[in-house]
Amino acid sequence: ASMYVIAPDNSMMISGITRGDKVLIASERKPVNGDIVVGKIDGSIVIRRFYSSIDSNSIILLPECPNSMYNSIFFTRSDISKFKLKGVAITVQKSLEQ
Repeated sequence: ASMYVIAPDNSMMISGITRGDKVLIASERKPVNGDIVVGKIDGSIVIRRFYSSIDSNSIILLPECPNSMYNSIFFTRSDISKFKLKGVAITVQKSLEQ
């Protein structure tokens, strides 16, 4: 299944995803290293570049923006359940409105 989410911020600006963009995600697709993923942390939507350790005991979610305004997010096995994966980003639709 696929669905759209609205990008909440500019954390993935270098990848071409900015605040207000509609991001189409494939909810059934399992992410692999380097995918852009959409998920929820404490009820808030996050979009980041996904990397998992070889043993899948930890993941890191990296922003792609030209400044350090957005943090990398790191989860270990003990707290990985705090990240609710919604899916893998497959396309972005830009708004022409300002």
